[in-house]
Amino acid sequence: NAETTDQLEHDKLKLGALLALKVSPATKALFEVRNTAISYSDSDGKDGSELRVLAGVGWNFAGKTSGEVKVGMEDRSFDDGDVDGDSRFSWEAGLIWSPRTYSVLNVTSSQEARETSGGGSHVASSTLAATWVHQFSVKFGLEAMLSNVAEEYVNSADDRDDNTLTYGLKGVFSPNKMIDLKLGLDQANRDSSDNSYDYGRQVVTFGVELAI
Repeated sequence: NAETTDQLEHDKLKLGALLALKVSPATKALFEVRNTAISYSDSDGKDGSELRVLAGVGWNFAGKTSGEVKVGMEDRSFDDGDVDGDSRFSWEAGLIWSPRTYSVLNVTSSQEARETSGGGSHVASSTLAATWVHQFSVKFGLEAMLSNVAEEYVNSADDRDDNTLTYGLKGVFSPNKMIDLKLGLDQANRDSSDNSYDYGRQVVTFGVELAI
């Protein structure tokens, strides 16, 4: 309802700086600082800021594999002294591996703070996801995805923790250059320490894409 959504309305002002230093023709060192000011329409003690300081490395080897890994610390602080802040280890990682031009694996992982819509002052979210795209022929391609998201609702009265597993397959059939037929199946399951938030969801999609 409107009363609930009004409490979630907020603005974010993000500022950051990234320094990339070339180490070799294929690698670079990365240093990054980000600060986000968060302001709620209905504060309820959630106004504050997020500070992230990360360092890591990026690479690109002969076009076969490329990526970045950055690790550091993240601090979520609050203007209201009665709300406990939270500092923890944080990371961002991404890997793209293409053993063949027609086959690409993309793996990402991160740990970051997010705003909450279900209790607590904020959510500490850890994500691991992988997507594989393979073109078997000119006419047929397949995309498979798998992700897992672990969420800790920091400062929640019930110490809520969620774990959501999502996976799916999508096929694309192209009988000619003008038409793509797409069929997909996605499954998502959430397991929460509060059983009322558990759910399972299955989505089947079918689409037709025309090139004119």
